[in-house]
Amino acid sequence: MKKTVLAVLFAVSACPLFAGNTSLSDYLLIDSFPEAAAKGSAAGAASYAVYNTDQNPACAAGVEGFAFAAMHSVMPLDIKLEKISVVKNFDFGCLGLDLSYMDFGSYSGISADENLYPILTGSTENPYSLYGSIIYGRKFDNFSVGAAVKLIDENLAGVSSYSPAFDIGFIMDSLVLDDLGFGFSACNISNKDGDFTLPLGLKAALSYNIKNRVRDIVKITAFADYLIYERSVRGGVGFDYAVFDELILRGGFTIGNLQELKFTGGISVKAGGTSFSYAYIPDPLAGGTHKFSISGSFGKKQETAEKEAVKGDSFAGYMQSGDFYYDKSQYRQAIKYYEYANLLFWKDIEDLGDREKSAFYQKLGICYYNIRDNANAKQYFDRALYYDRENEILKHWIKSLKQQ
Repeated sequence: MKKTVLAVLFAVSACPLFAGNTSLSDYLLIDSFPEAAAKGSAAGAASYAVYNTDQNPACAAGVEGFAFAAMHSVMPLDIKLEKISVVKNFDFGCLGLDLSYMDFGSYSGISADENLYPILTGSTENPYSLYGSIIYGRKFDNFSVGAAVKLIDENLAGVSSYSPAFDIGFIMDSLVLDDLGFGFSACNISNKDGDFTLPLGLKAALSYNIKNRVRDIVKITAFADYLIYERSVRGGVGFDYAVFDELILRGGFTIGNLQELKFTGGISVKAGGTSFSYAYIPDPLAGGTHKFSISGSFGKKQETAEKEAVKGDSFAGYMQSGDFYYDKSQYRQAIKYYEYANLLFWKDIEDLGDREKSAFYQKLGICYYNIRDNANAKQYFDRALYYDRENEILKHWIKSLKQQ
């Protein structure tokens, strides 16, 4: 689809324009995966995950084994962004690679005649940008650091230009409280080219997990970022709400001195060890952006999950080990730990709220269903429904088992 030169000017900035802008490659500001974008501008800076490394390279330090994430974004004017990130854990730390490709579509070339009036040249331009980062992160007890070296190949008018940059950041775990974390990063650090530079930004986020003895329920994140040359300050609050282990709802808002209040939202659905995520970022002037991603991990250190159960035989330890195998779809192993918890720590289960009891028994039902033990599956689904009478998913499971 051919576009006018105005569309190209929009593509160069790729939506997040600010008054008094002096930066090139502003599309770097909308590069995040949907897991972070659904909550707000800098919401991923304090959370360990492969899909947050573009906001803070220290986020790579929490990866165990191997993790990956791939994204497809559809923006206004048919602009598209493809992105893939991978991180591998080694004894000396975590190494990662991030690659992004932005396709600005095509437009008719424009030149000037002898009177300096614009004329169409008849040629077609296909502007794009290709950029990548090599990431390193390392964890030291409750403190993690990270750095990334970035290279941008930008071709907007038939000529390529290259811009190097780097990111640095850190994350502090258990800040005052066990489930409170803080992250900070400086992104797109580079030299000025005349009056222009990459969008140098500082990001900070404070996150808090609300959990029970079975699982995390809500993660609340307060965040802020500052674009130094634009003098733009933005802040907001976002959340992750785990309806149950396989479904996470996300949302948040961002507001700043050069930007109106903006609400964002998204969802993640898990199947085995793989997550499928979506985010929508509205823009009243240009139109909304849709982001889709797939992510997952494997090769986690098994001893990390199992040590908690051996170390004191606690309810939380057995649940952690059961969840480890549940996430890997190793249901027979998961049943072993869940049934231990059910037998040895029934008093702890009784102390849970009704929704948490239902979630525990639903997990057991799913495990038995996947090993084709329908009798036990129905028994635990019935028990889960007793504590959550309005759960339509449980009703569906029970009805389908009756028909078999």
